[in-house]
Amino acid sequence: MDAAVRRSPLPAPLTPLLVAVAAAVLAAGQVALAELCGLSELGGEFQAGAERTESVNVTLLTWFCALSAPTATLLAYRSQWLVRVVSALFAAAATTAALPVAQSYAGDVLASEIPGAVGTGAVLGAFAALLTVALTALGLGVALHAGLLWVLAFLASLASVLGFTWGTPTFFAGYVLDGLADDLGIGLPLSGRTFGYFPSRSQVTIVALLVFAAVVAALAVLRTGSWWHGFLVGAAGPVLALAPYLVDTSQLVMWNADILPLLSALTGLGVLITGIASWTTARRFRRAERTEEAEEAEAAEQ
Repeated sequence: MDAAVRRSPLPAPLTPLLVAVAAAVLAAGQVALAELCGLSELGGEFQAGAERTESVNVTLLTWFCALSAPTATLLAYRSQWLVRVVSALFAAAATTAALPVAQSYAGDVLASEIPGAVGTGAVLGAFAALLTVALTALGLGVALHAGLLWVLAFLASLASVLGFTWGTPTFFAGYVLDGLADDLGIGLPLSGRTFGYFPSRSQVTIVALLVFAAVVAALAVLRTGSWWHGFLVGAAGPVLALAPYLVDTSQLVMWNADILPLLSALTGLGVLITGIASWTTARRFRRAERTEEAEEAEAAEQ
């Protein structure tokens, strides 16, 4: 790539610091915002049925930290390679800023789980951020996917506060039990919590995630002409959201364990849709380019 295009507007020593600050703000800010909006409950007593979401809060915290590093690393995409690597490592370390914020909200039940969750998220974030150094599309996909889920969580929380839906939404890592379509009365034939209760109460989230997989992949291909770029943008976010469940299996209890098969199925389906959308859009893109070249050649001959 041309050096003029790659040149960063910031001096090299400042870029890692800027990225680190951004990662710290993202990680700590998400924790605080989730608590203020009732989307996380690190200080809960988890009794009388509430224990079903105890581990959900821990995995959510891990995901917040994991997604913050690659998202912040995007700020260094125009810098030199070494600066981007240093920025990625700084970003991963900076996500530990979520630790004191999470501890300030944590109660006796989850207090001992907080350091491990933040540490796991920082490690996952380091891997994702370093991959973003080489593949900017990966970080972009993580950021867009997280943004979509935050919008869904906000809408579900607002609908619950205003009394449009019953109960409160549950914000999982990579998923929102939104309840936004409860009034439609669309029943699902499957029983059980994983493929019955969860999908029936989160149809908006499921549709949004699958549409996201196709649309962002297609748009990325149209912008770059590269099918793999579109694939990464569509697949990176869901895959990273699944990682905290698989890395810290001690949290696979109650609702966390119940959501994993559904989330795995949605991730697999989303990756498949992303691949199809990227490939078909790239084919059409190349066909349109060839047609345009042929028309230009014909016009030149005339």
